Amino acid sequence: MLLRSPGPERRSLGDIGDLTLATRDGRQVPLSQVAHLESRNEDAVLKRYNRETYIRVQGDVIDGKQPPDIHAQIVPELAAIKARLPPGYRIDTAGSVEESEKAMKALVTVFPLMLIMTLTVIMLQVRSFTTMFMVFATAPLGIGTLRLADGTAPKGFLVEQAGLDGAADITRFGGWRAYLADRAAA
Repeated sequence: MLLRSPGPERRSLGDIGDLTLATRDGRQVPLSQVAHLESRNEDAVLKRYNRETYIRVQGDVIDGKQPPDIHAQIVPELAAIKARLPPGYRIDTAGSVEESEKAMKALVTVFPLMLIMTLTVIMLQVRSFTTMFMVFATAPLGIGTLRLADGTAPKGFLVEQAGLDGAADITRFGGWRAYLADRAAA
């Protein structure tokens, strides 16, 4: 049964016991006469994963952030909590970060073979170690469609996102030369 009293009457458990219920014959009976009221904390709904009981804590990532980045920030803060957990308890990562880790483990086992095969194919095609090195060194670059903040989509060079870490955004200057001129003036 779900009861909800007006705000001022919801102050304490004792106040809830004073709520009155109407019987079939119309008499008013305090709730404390027909029910035992107590306040206690209970665990959330327990579920099983890999035959182990778990409590799931979930969060959403704010716009502009990626789950692995947030995970990397939270893990050091969780280290102290993990160290204090009683035996048999643990904190695990799940969701997209867990799936990404599984995929990386699968790729790491075959990556050396893929690298050797790729270099062999390139070497057979270009028949030169220096040319093979040039082809392999420029592999992260590609020509594709860029999506700019103003909504235009020109063709340009695409580079791996990790190459932008720590890079200055020069968009507001309108180009590389204007950025260099501004730096020289400063």
